[in-house]
Amino acid sequence: MESLKNSPGVIGNAPRAYVTVDNVMCILGCGRSRAYEAIRAVNLITEKKGGMAFPPGKSNKYSFAEQFDIPMKLVDEVINQGG
Repeated sequence: MESLKNSPGVIGNAPRAYVTVDNVMCILGCGRSRAYEAIRAVNLITEKKGGMAFPPGKSNKYSFAEQFDIPMKLVDEVINQGG
């Protein structure tokens, strides 16, 4: 099965399109309650722009990065670390 992952035409794991509370805590250096507040704020802004918000505790990583002016590279690094 390992060789199948590297076969031509096989798509790897899809990149995650959201940040979690733990990701936000790591990126912003804040506590859990502040991370939830940040996620709620980003989801509210996303809804006002006509987009769909993620469930509680998750937010669109692109909207989050834009709102807090954080480079996507940093957001993706934290997501990939599992932090």
